[in-house]
Amino acid sequence: MPNYGTKNYWEKRYKKQKNTVFEWLENYQDLKEIINESCQKDGIILNLGCGNSVIQEEMYDDGYKNIYNIDISEECIKQMDSRKGNRPELIYEVMDCTELKYEDEKFDFVIDKSTIDALLCGDYSYLNVAKMMSEVQRVLKPNGVYLIVSYGEPYNRTFHFERNHIDFTYTVKALPPKGTSKQDFQNQYKAIKNFEFQYIKYYLNTILKFIILICFYFLNALDAQDGSGQKQNPHYAYILKKGPNAQQKYENNYEEVILELIEEEKEALKLYGASKDQDSGDEDSQSDEEKQLEEGEDSQEECEDKQLSSQQNTDDQSKEEEINELKLESFETKDKQQDERECKNLEIGNEQKFEELKLN
Repeated sequence: MPNYGTKNYWEKRYKKQKNTVFEWLENYQDLKEIINESCQKDGIILNLGCGNSVIQEEMYDDGYKNIYNIDISEECIKQMDSRKGNRPELIYEVMDCTELKYEDEKFDFVIDKSTIDALLCGDYSYLNVAKMMSEVQRVLKPNGVYLIVSYGEPYNRTFHFERNHIDFTYTVKALPPKGTSKQDFQNQYKAIKNFEFQYIKYYLNTILKFIILICFYFLNALDAQDGSGQKQNPHYAYILKKGPNAQQKYENNYEEVILELIEEEKEALKLYGASKDQDSGDEDSQSDEEKQLEEGEDSQEECEDKQLSSQQNTDDQSKEEEINELKLESFETKDKQQDERECKNLEIGNEQKFEELKLN
């Protein structure tokens, strides 16, 4: 499986899919009601991991003019910035979602369409999600809203929102499979309502439109099912609201949470190493794979995926060294952010800087 948590994967993907559009999970129409309830049209919005989606363009056309869009891929941002067209106020920037460069409390609303899912498919997944959650909390204004759209079910997503270094309250909304929502049916009804078959009397037109509408209904039901006849799993909208104790919880618990997650990573690596030794696979199956590669039977994408997978299988010693580096970087980043906040308060002559830090 591709490592969606690495910059290299996304750089290759966007170069390969140049000037294309891909909408992860739901589109703007699917999320419009939630967005309108969570953010005013004049609010400042951060689109976290924008990719080559069009949601920010559709939001702009609907009146949301202050949208900052970030992605870790330079190629992606280059393409998106070049297609702004008649939407000059859209801002695109290359940025890591675990190390945001924005000042504290800048945004009213943050939207994340499957960015959390991408991080959870990469290395140091829980650690990176914890850092991202902390950064989103920092740049959100008091009572700001963080909307996460994910394929992950609540049992394996919500515990990320409950760690001790962040303060969020949240609600969960299941999003129905495509074609089964009330809005989908209403859109199809509007399209058919204004259509008239030529040379057919009024009452026959009405009957024909009714039959077509019924057909759409059953086709939608079939589209929402997989090959086994079971309904597809819904996606989920996690609507998080920043709490009043965000800064205090970050200052008191950030280091402890990071240390716990690093220890968990170490334990996971040990278990991974043991299972890899036990399930290394027999030599015959490995030689078959090598023959397939030599004969060119694998597709280019499969080869790339195998190369990415082989890069992930480094030895335990190098992984532990990288974890220690991450630990050092995390604490250095925290100290740097703290120093920058203190210097800023000194520059404006704020004598009550520590009281304001508690309020932030």
